[in-house]
Amino acid sequence: MNWRARILEYAESNACKPIVDVAGIGLEYEDGCDVFWILPREPGSTVPIASDDEVNPVDLTSIFERVNKYRSKAIHLIRYYCADKGYHLIESFDGDWGYSSKYVDASFDVGEALTAIVLEHGSFIEAFHAWCEAQWLKDPPNKKTIARWLKEPPPPNPPEPIDDDDDEETGIVGAAAWLSLCSGLKELSTLSDEELKARLTAGRQSTATELTDFFKQLGELLPNAKASVDLCRDDRLLLDFSDELDDYSLRINSAFEKRLKTEGADTVARQVADEYLRLDSLRARAVNAIWFTAANTGQKVERLNYCFFGGSEAYFIGSVTRDITFDAGRRLTMRLKNLASDDVFDKTFEEHPDFAAKCKTAFATASSKLDGALQFASLLPLEMPDPPPLVELTTSVIERTDKLATEAIEHLFRTPNVMYRYGEPNFIGKSDHWLDSSRWTELARKHIDDRQWTAVAATILLDHGDQHAESVARSLVASSTEPHHESSDDLIELIWKYRHEFPEIARAWFGPNAYRSCYYDRLVKLGDPVSIRQVEAENRSLQEVEEDELTPDQLRQMPTDFTDQIRQQLKEWARETHQFSPIDQRKIQLAVDMGWLDVFTDLETNPWLPAIWLRSNERGDQFDEPGLLMSTEAVLAWSRVRPTEFLARLVATAFDLDLVSLAVEASERSALKNSSERDTLGICQSVYQQWNASLQASLGIAWLRFRAIDDGFET
Repeated sequence: MNWRARILEYAESNACKPIVDVAGIGLEYEDGCDVFWILPREPGSTVPIASDDEVNPVDLTSIFERVNKYRSKAIHLIRYYCADKGYHLIESFDGDWGYSSKYVDASFDVGEALTAIVLEHGSFIEAFHAWCEAQWLKDPPNKKTIARWLKEPPPPNPPEPIDDDDDEETGIVGAAAWLSLCSGLKELSTLSDEELKARLTAGRQSTATELTDFFKQLGELLPNAKASVDLCRDDRLLLDFSDELDDYSLRINSAFEKRLKTEGADTVARQVADEYLRLDSLRARAVNAIWFTAANTGQKVERLNYCFFGGSEAYFIGSVTRDITFDAGRRLTMRLKNLASDDVFDKTFEEHPDFAAKCKTAFATASSKLDGALQFASLLPLEMPDPPPLVELTTSVIERTDKLATEAIEHLFRTPNVMYRYGEPNFIGKSDHWLDSSRWTELARKHIDDRQWTAVAATILLDHGDQHAESVARSLVASSTEPHHESSDDLIELIWKYRHEFPEIARAWFGPNAYRSCYYDRLVKLGDPVSIRQVEAENRSLQEVEEDELTPDQLRQMPTDFTDQIRQQLKEWARETHQFSPIDQRKIQLAVDMGWLDVFTDLETNPWLPAIWLRSNERGDQFDEPGLLMSTEAVLAWSRVRPTEFLARLVATAFDLDLVSLAVEASERSALKNSSERDTLGICQSVYQQWNASLQASLGIAWLRFRAIDDGFET
């Protein structure tokens, strides 16, 4: 009986879960958080094994039993330790366990890190204390406590800590402390040495006392108000309104300090609290009236945050399109503060008097309470910008685009940087014919002796059967004795390729160490069973994952009904979205990786795509610049699987447009409305040119993929 059969027989008789791989066998420890790997000649073997002939099943199973026993005792103590400290423990199959309390949020490794330490120490006590030290655990149990804990079951896992909204850090007093500290430091930084000495000697004790009394009184009057500070707007204390759509802003300056001296901290605190509560109540009634009216008229609401694009937050109301626009933030607050209630709605919805009238009625009626029927949804803009007509693929257009695409590829290969993209499926797939392989080998031979490019150049040449690259690659691996978390995928692949020739170097990189997790994704593609199991364990450990965060591997493990639902949602997005500046690259990549080519068929029917990709418009909810400038990777992914006539026409049209000029026009329009953006126009233009340089190469590749199809068209 060979060693594999004997190990499997042992696993069956001892109720161990085996993991069978062509490289060897793994035995999962009882806790399920790590595996004892028996992998002859492989760097990931728990115990180094030079060959199949050196596998001794009796010795190996004996080591497994000792490690399994020590691991079980250690995990028992870890659970007890966390319960004793009041830490909520989050266990996972990958061995990366989290623990948290109100003041602690950290993690420790009970996977291969625990196994490695157990293997190093003959005594369990020594091993456990060594692990505690390696994981930076404070106050580990002593020998006597360990003996007691091992005799008892661990207490229940403490509950997960809950964020306390009334915590002082989010309250008025806590925010005021930060405000006082930062304001004081900012003021002191402007003083000369003489002024600073005088200030420190004299102090501002009276003002500080009055401010402290004011904040204390305000905190008592508004105990539930969430507070923060804004040091960018002349030192302000911000109190969130209960709807969290705006805040009450209080400027703390010399005029306010004078008011405190004149009227007294107690009086001012009551005035501020009364005004805050009045506005908070008015805002609650007004927002409820608007939502009530929208729900009762069968309309939906969309909330957009424009801050990233230089604006503010806005709300839209409509059934399909953004028929009504309004500001539920500062503008609404100021109107409620300065206008009569009827005037507030007339001003807010002056272009929609019927809606304003219904809001006024709802505001005046105490029974107009929202029952939860309001729907939030994505609404379409009122007007679609005119898209440029896509060019027809006439003979002259094809010839001109052939020339432009070829020039783009020539420019791409002028520097060795392009070699870093070798092997990326979207860039150069196995079945790609857009480039003659000799271009890669010529560039690789030119730079193989340059240390910066040796790994990727050797990888390219090895893929094309170059014998000289063999000796260069071996020399590179032989000199790569120290693992590093930022090593390139090409170096990782070379070390893996020659792992049997350089076993010590390979084990330093891919054996149990702090860096191996950095290489998991790459090693999974290379077939490493240790990395494959670890990634699967990570997937099993996921508590909750949003649908839009699921990876293709995770999706493939889901029920068919679920994946079909995700596919239909993706198809609906492709047909109806107007968000193309930039496009959602993750959705495009998911469709490619899952082989859902019908998503791209639906995308071609979307009328917004050419309008947003090839035009610049004031959009607010996305960039004003042509979306194609920011969709370089989407073009590559799309053309990799569906280089259709539609995409070819879009590419040919884009080649004829000056997208950089269109983008500059968009930034100049924005700067006219926001003077603070004028200083960044030069930077914007430089960014646009960089985007365009990347895009030109992607357009060239997409076009050549289309031209590689038989007869130039895909049926």
